[in-house]
Amino acid sequence: MYRKQAIQTKILLVGDSLANGGAEKVQALLSFYFYNLGFEIHHLLVTNQIVYEYKGKVNSLNISANDTMLLKLKKFLRLKKIINKNNYTHIIDFRIRTNFFLEMLFSSFYANECVFYTVHSAITNFYLPKPKKISKYIYSKTQKNIMVAKSVQEKYIPYKIKNTMVIYNPIDVNKNKELAEEFLPKYANYFLAVGSMNNNIKQFDELINTFKNSNLYKKNYHLVILGKGVLKENLQMLIQSFQLENYVHLLGWMPNPFPYYKNAICTINCSKEEGFSNVITESLSVGTPVIAFKNVSGIEEIITHNYNGILLENQDFNQLKTFLENIESNFNVLDNCRKNTISSVNHLDLQVIGKIWANTLGV
Repeated sequence: MYRKQAIQTKILLVGDSLANGGAEKVQALLSFYFYNLGFEIHHLLVTNQIVYEYKGKVNSLNISANDTMLLKLKKFLRLKKIINKNNYTHIIDFRIRTNFFLEMLFSSFYANECVFYTVHSAITNFYLPKPKKISKYIYSKTQKNIMVAKSVQEKYIPYKIKNTMVIYNPIDVNKNKELAEEFLPKYANYFLAVGSMNNNIKQFDELINTFKNSNLYKKNYHLVILGKGVLKENLQMLIQSFQLENYVHLLGWMPNPFPYYKNAICTINCSKEEGFSNVITESLSVGTPVIAFKNVSGIEEIITHNYNGILLENQDFNQLKTFLENIESNFNVLDNCRKNTISSVNHLDLQVIGKIWANTLGV
């Protein structure tokens, strides 16, 4: 891509890492867009985890769980020095915010800076540390507070956070299509689920149980789950207890999940809560419809029932079981959805969402 020339625009992207999470992937994608506009891009990471491709220079605070509080404080104080030294025109902060003292510290570092906070989840505990009535004031010092979905924005209305707007998470549609052709998964006739195993928000245990109860494995259907985290061992034990080792496959985190998306019967999202699901939009971007629950933040802003996916009643695993039990009679429904998948997410392409970001920053 031709890189335009720009003068003086210098953007700092602050994140927990450049690995594994949805917010982190958005940070990485936007770095490409801003770089191609000719801007100088810097990343400031809380931890030194990097797996996503990105553009720009990286500084890491290299915070570790084993650090003492004093050592963590010393490392965080580096942020102020970095900001003072570089004279950034804009700062975009993608971090989760769970520690009140730390957020007050960051807020003081950002004083007199052109700062934008992003909020990527409807789970308010991730972005409003207790006491919430006070922590809302960290959002009062920003230029804008970017919510990733209208339904996420609504969740924060009771906390009276001002100056919010919605910008959906971007995807790189053309690149996703290219990546989807890199290899052919060894499994056939499989359903796909993707996400973190560090907590039970994705409810992979319920999905595995539902797959077992549907008896689809007796017809040689498989369930493939991509992701890593502390719960993976428990999930593997559950699979073993059901004697489904030959049918349910925990493949870990994949640097390129798109061939798995493209070749799946469908992707299943059974989260308790979401923000604006990258898993759903990535699946749709390579032509695979999604089954998901209604009334989970962001879902119904992406999926239209029987158009590009299937919407089930919220947390109704019995309804999911019924749909899976009747999968062969539901193939026509999924095939009709498949026709609309890619076009349904074209408005989320990086070139479209990036332009909205650039307009919001005023660059």
